[in-house]
Amino acid sequence: MDIYRHTQIGYVILAVLGIVTAILLILTLTIGLTGLAVGVCAALLLVFFLFGTLTVEVSAEEFSFRFGVGLIRKSFAVSDIKSCVVSSFPWYYGWGLRYTPRGWLYCVSGLAAVTLDLKNGKAIQVGTDDAEGLAGAVTRAIRTITHR
Repeated sequence: MDIYRHTQIGYVILAVLGIVTAILLILTLTIGLTGLAVGVCAALLLVFFLFGTLTVEVSAEEFSFRFGVGLIRKSFAVSDIKSCVVSSFPWYYGWGLRYTPRGWLYCVSGLAAVTLDLKNGKAIQVGTDDAEGLAGAVTRAIRTITHR
């Protein structure tokens, strides 16, 4: 049973994909860049399906998240999480999947995140547009595990 489930949509990614696709369509119709346009559109569709959204789920036992259609995913047992705090990261870290001085960052939009400090000493940052809600759900799950 999920305690929390939220999908964040990467609106900037969608906007960029839309603009580039429109430009390619115009170029294809005016000067005939069909081969190049098809290749670039295929790459853009791949980016959209892989990184267009970020879904985070928290259950009493597990914290998991996945980009887009789910080819890129990660999960942790709640019992492996030491603490969880609302955090942020600088704009130049960008979006997607990045290694930062604070650990791995997974994000599709914005600058807000939740940082999970794991019991093995590593940290994971998961970007979200609902940082307070996600941090609260993880904290509740951790309390449930420790009070068993």
